[in-house]
Amino acid sequence: MIETQNRSTQKRPTGAIRSSTRMNGVERRRQLIDAATAVFSQKGFSGSTTKEIAGRAKINEATIFRHFESKDALFDAVVADKFTEFNNADLCQELKAAAARNDDAGVFYAAGKLVLERFKSSRDVLRLLIFGILEHRNNVVDRYKSETQPLRELLKNYIEKRQRDGAMKEQDAEFAVFGFMGMVTHHATTAELICRPASNAEDESALRTYTKIILDGLTRV
Repeated sequence: MIETQNRSTQKRPTGAIRSSTRMNGVERRRQLIDAATAVFSQKGFSGSTTKEIAGRAKINEATIFRHFESKDALFDAVVADKFTEFNNADLCQELKAAAARNDDAGVFYAAGKLVLERFKSSRDVLRLLIFGILEHRNNVVDRYKSETQPLRELLKNYIEKRQRDGAMKEQDAEFAVFGFMGMVTHHATTAELICRPASNAEDESALRTYTKIILDGLTRV
């Protein structure tokens, strides 16, 4: 009888059991996506397990599969959550204003800054992109292309307009944009891989250099 009473008065462990009774479905999915983002961005898809993600969220592993049918489905949810449109209202306005006054350097500088600031605002995005490329996770690469498409299209249209004006050489505008975006993305990726984020001054210097390189190749002398 004493043993029964002792068992009944024992405190339940805090953490996973208590939090599971307090969270609704939306809150739980949010918690799982956040936990999965942290794990996937550190180890990639192949190097991560649902057990690790459950441990990070302090819940039972089975809970994951009550909200996501598979590890792939959870990864897709992370990608959809993190790869939001590369859109910054102030920088977009700056870019469009530069385009309206035919400020070639201003257009490319603002575009490059927009991409860098998106990566810097969430290192998880860049790390997921790196792992996605290495692991051939097409959904990551496709999502990145989709979210940067409006920006790439804007730059392409701007180059073609300036070509019609006679200010830029008749070169493939799409490849020019691809080259510029590649330089900016490489700058951000290299800093992440060597674990030494670039300073604002380094970013500014790099963007001005990449802008000069692209315009040296495009502008008519």
